[in-house]
Order: sequence, then C-alpha cells, then structure tokens
Amino acid sequence: MNQKTFKIVVTSLIISLLLCNFTLNASSQEIQTNEGFFDEIDQSQEIYNETVMFGNVTGEISAIIAQSFRPQREILTRVQVLMGRNILTQQPCKLTIRKELDGEDLATASVDSENIPILQDEYDFDSLEWINFNFADLTVTIDETYFFILFTQGEIFNFYDAALSDISTYNKGCFYSATIEFGLEPIWSAIEVYDLCFKTFGTDSYESEVEISDITGIQGLTVTLKNVGGANATDVIVDINITGGILGLVDIKETHTIENIGVNEEELVLVEPFGLGRININVTLGDITESKSAIIIGRFVLLMPEI
Repeated sequence: MNQKTFKIVVTSLIISLLLCNFTLNASSQEIQTNEGFFDEIDQSQEIYNETVMFGNVTGEISAIIAQSFRPQREILTRVQVLMGRNILTQQPCKLTIRKELDGEDLATASVDSENIPILQDEYDFDSLEWINFNFADLTVTIDETYFFILFTQGEIFNFYDAALSDISTYNKGCFYSATIEFGLEPIWSAIEVYDLCFKTFGTDSYESEVEISDITGIQGLTVTLKNVGGANATDVIVDINITGGILGLVDIKETHTIENIGVNEEELVLVEPFGLGRININVTLGDITESKSAIIIGRFVLLMPEI
C-alpha cells in the first residue's frame, strides 16, 4: 500500500494530514435529545483515509478545523466526530455551531479529554472513536449552510486528531482549516477535496402527540396515555364513560385533565367503578375513541377479549 502525505499551509502553520487506506462503516443508535425524544442521523460522511491534527502542536500557533454541512431537518440536536487525542492532551475538545465561520456561536458543546481515546501513534486508526457533542437543540433553516468548528486550548502538545477523507462523496459541504497566532483572528481556508468524518443528528419538528396506549382492568380501570410526539403535551383532556351492569346501575362519566405529559412519558388515569355485570367502556381522547367490554364484580374489572 502506498502512503502519501498531504500538507495544508495556512499562514505559518503546516497541518500534517496522516494517510492510511481505511474505511469505516459505523452505525449509531438513536439517543434522546435535550428535549427528551429520539433524534435521527441527518447528514453524515462515514469514511476516511487520513487524520488531521488540531490544537496546540507547535507551542506558538494553534490550529482549528471546521466542516460545512446543509441540514435537512428542522432541529439540529448534536454532532458526532470520529477522533482521538494525543497522550499529553488535558484540555477539553470544544465544538461550536455557526452560520458563518467567524460568526456568533449558535450552539456549543465540550467533551473532556479523558472521554476521548488516546492514539498510541499517528497510524493508530483502530483507536479512533465516535465522540458525541450534545448541545442545546438548535432550530435551523433546511438546506442552508452551517459550520461546526472543532478547537481546544492549552499548552504545547495539547491537540486532537480527527478522521478526514479525500475520497468521500459528501456534496453538501467541505473541510476548512485555520490557525490562531498571537491573539489574531483566524484566517480560514477551504479544502474542497476533503471532508471530516462526521454525523449530524436532528428531528423534523417539536409537536406533542398523545395516544391511548393501553386500557387495563383488575382493581378499577386504568387508562394509559403516552406522549409519542416531540414536545411536552399540556392540558390533555380524556373522557371516560362506563355504562351497563345489572339494571344499568353503572353509569360513570368522568373528564380528566392532565397538566403535562413529557416527551416519551406516560400518564395513568384511574377510574374506580362499582357494580355487577357486563359493562361498556369508552375512552375518548380528542377525536379518537377506544371501546372495551368488561365484566365488573364489585370494584374488580375484568376486560373481555376482543373478537
């Protein structure tokens, strides 16, 4: 296998890009966002054949790197980067989201160095791991360009390595690098043939959606409501009607209002009818009504199997 070295010169710093033919096909499970529900991969570039260092490599000049992307989801929840660190690195790795490279920070996240794997040498590609940068969920404009920027602070040899590719097919952005020297503003350079190895996660919108997930009996009647949407549900109204029994003596009409049901959370509504015989149960939530038949003996409710 032939090795090659690609050097990016920005002002007075040379950022060495380490080359190795290596392709990673990694999967990432959905995890809960800051709002409490599940997000999904939006943008991703998951192959690499090089790494790039960022941080304080020389002692006088620090390197920072960035990747542009165009989100296709309304909410940006987090970013993952395939990366590792130098054994002497102690300062945390930071990530910011910006609309412009030198613009304001729209969202920020930081990961301590001990949570990022040490690379034994410059060719230790097997030790690279997906590092999760979880920030406050950010509303973005679909298909407009955004940047995530990676940097760290500290003395000499406080640096990280991020996976990079010049063979990716990602067409919604590219890699950027810059240096910071003597407190001056960074000068960014776009290297369009390169992309970082990354994943962005997001969701389409934040709307609540409550459903009747279960109706159970035994001692009393329990109705389980679940919020399967992307935002907290407030002032949820459910109507429960129970009729029947011997001589029609069971006639219960109750309206319950639940102040708040969190995302992916459940709320139990208990009704305690009393009677004897067969009863009909109707639970109405919005424009949806679910019906059950049951036998009631005192306060015990035995649901009949559905045919």
